[in-house]
Amino acid sequence: MRLIKNRLIAFAVFAILLIAPTHKALSQQKELIYGEWVFEKYELKDGSSTNASDKTNKGLTLLFLANGKFKSTHPSLEQNNFDGVFRYYPDKKNLVIEKLGDGGYDKIRVAFLDKTTLKLFYDDEHPIVVFKKK
Repeated sequence: MRLIKNRLIAFAVFAILLIAPTHKALSQQKELIYGEWVFEKYELKDGSSTNASDKTNKGLTLLFLANGKFKSTHPSLEQNNFDGVFRYYPDKKNLVIEKLGDGGYDKIRVAFLDKTTLKLFYDDEHPIVVFKKK
């Protein structure tokens, strides 16, 4: 019985040692999204440029706050100006943005995220949207 108890304790300690760094890494990854991001360009999944017009989204800014609030602003496209809330799941690379007031939401995939670059896409039919940290 003592052997089983010791093995359970050893397993629990091992599990904690495995999970703690993973949780910390996910938390740090989640925090990378906080801040203001400015549209830079479109690109294809292989990193090459696309023919999609960068002019339409020029000036588009996304703001992600640590309290889960989200704001999208654009100087000339009214439909891109809205407040919302967001949830980012770094382990699944999913970003869910809910527009306040209309009950609608977007589920977006995060193709890449580091301290300076955020790359988002909806599906394989759309190009990746690249943002730079302001």
